[in-house]
Amino acid sequence: METSANLVHLPPTLAGTIQLLGCPQCRLQSLQLGSDSKFFLNFHEISLEQLSTEALNGAGKPLTIHYRLSDSIVTRVELAVLHP
Repeated sequence: METSANLVHLPPTLAGTIQLLGCPQCRLQSLQLGSDSKFFLNFHEISLEQLSTEALNGAGKPLTIHYRLSDSIVTRVELAVLHP
């Protein structure tokens, strides 16, 4: 699912749920993180804590969430942020 960093609420731990809007007018969705969920910033793997910090500073930046359709478990979250 493609969205923006400011439309996503990331949980503090891998036991949590990501809450997101696909667009400002879309309905709220929830996706469960799993123990094997991976997080990336500009193609470099980072921790969930690092991603949360970057997402707060990256309002409006593209964020992509990959998840399994069978059980809505997140497999990968990618944030793209250009640093000057």
